[in-house]
Amino acid sequence: MKNTTVRTQDRVAVSFGLDGVRRRAEKDRSAKFTALLHHITATLLRESYYQLKRDAAAGVDEETWREYYMGHWDRIENLRERIHKGSYRAPPTAVKAGIYK
Repeated sequence: MKNTTVRTQDRVAVSFGLDGVRRRAEKDRSAKFTALLHHITATLLRESYYQLKRDAAAGVDEETWREYYMGHWDRIENLRERIHKGSYRAPPTAVKAGIYK
């Protein structure tokens, strides 16, 4: 089964998933994307976490990869829930790092 759908307004086949979003953005630089949060899954967040360098310096929150690892399943699920509810707001890095007050 093919993972595409045809939009009724313009009859354009659109792929599901972030890969489809990426291809569409590359093909049409003026494309506007509105509802992308459903692509943010716990699995995607977990895979992204595992791709981080494990020996990198701590982030602006002063937590290392290994420190975050303790309880990361629950943390990632909590993050996903907050993203989907709209209650997650990433703090501005410069403010958190003390560059701007």
